[in-house]
Amino acid sequence: SLEVKTLYFGLGAAYYTDAGATCAGHGYPTLEGWKWTSVDAPTAKRIAEAVSIYQNEKQPAFVSLPAQIH
Repeated sequence: SLEVKTLYFGLGAAYYTDAGATCAGHGYPTLEGWKWTSVDAPTAKRIAEAVSIYQNEKQPAFVSLPAQIH
């Protein structure tokens, strides 16, 4: 069991991370529900940075995140 913060982009993409950016990933909706994929450590840090920016904990900045079109 792990508490994560999730950042949704509309209905088509989402990113999640735990507080330490040790567990993070991205997901997209399917007919069966959301499909989630874990990411490597450098990408996890970028996702954590994006969540921090969204929550006004950091100054706005460009953050490159993984994305796929399904």
